[in-house]
Amino acid sequence: MTGKNMNDAYPLSDSAKHLFRFFNSINLFLPKDEHIHKLADKFVDWLEEYVKWYKATFQQAVKTERLASAFPILIVRGEDIIGYETCLERILRRGRECGFVLSLNVRIEDCQNHEDFFTRLCNDKLISYLHVNIRENFHTDLVMKLIELNHANQFYLTLNAPVELLKTDLFFSEELGGGNIQIIPNNNSPVDVDVKDNSSADIHVVTACIPHFLICIDEKGDIYPCMGLFGLKHVSLGSIYDRFSETAFGQRESPLDLEKLALFGPEIQDVQSQPIVERCNRLPRMCNLHRTLLTTNGIKQP
Repeated sequence: MTGKNMNDAYPLSDSAKHLFRFFNSINLFLPKDEHIHKLADKFVDWLEEYVKWYKATFQQAVKTERLASAFPILIVRGEDIIGYETCLERILRRGRECGFVLSLNVRIEDCQNHEDFFTRLCNDKLISYLHVNIRENFHTDLVMKLIELNHANQFYLTLNAPVELLKTDLFFSEELGGGNIQIIPNNNSPVDVDVKDNSSADIHVVTACIPHFLICIDEKGDIYPCMGLFGLKHVSLGSIYDRFSETAFGQRESPLDLEKLALFGPEIQDVQSQPIVERCNRLPRMCNLHRTLLTTNGIKQP
């Protein structure tokens, strides 16, 4: 990042705009680990350092950009910390200070077990995006309630459901029409999956894809911009154990092009590890751009 001292307050800078837009796109993926709550707490510590480090310009960015875009910035947390209420409360507290709201990736069972919590999040306007994974256990009443909350509070709702369930009347009822709802087949079905045609329902059926800016934190605390890039140190954005100013988000000498990263993902160069190709081939939800970069352009054959 370039410009004046980052600790100074000044009119909304390009750096502040870029940083705001970056965190407006960020998703947080945490690995499955028995110490996941400690890692999540450390991420909140890191976020708190960031808030202190960039407070003046960032809060100005929140006020200016929020008015311009009407979309709040968000943090996405992994489903594995759903039960750690202390960590959730810390995230919510920091979120209110800087305009954060939550975007969640959860199982339908989580919605059932924490129904009051989800209802409060929605009604208090503390949620911007909800991705719900639906497997064998299908809770029609709960899905309809989520759809009602979506209509009442205008957040984005993604339902990741088996194809056979996508063919049922529930997904083509009038209640779905007009909402910010996206339906994703969860068993690697093609985009042109054979589902009922109903012009009254504004739905797109798409294949699941890991977006750019899915911030992934491995068990060591290293930060990567895509789940498929774990272990590739040259595309690491830093560590949550580093000072915020020492990571790619805060370095001024090697500026991170946040807008380019948002559009195109990370640049992958000089990757020589053949297992990476195999890993990509086992990741149906990896975005095509990352897959291409890793398996074609980015790997030098020995």
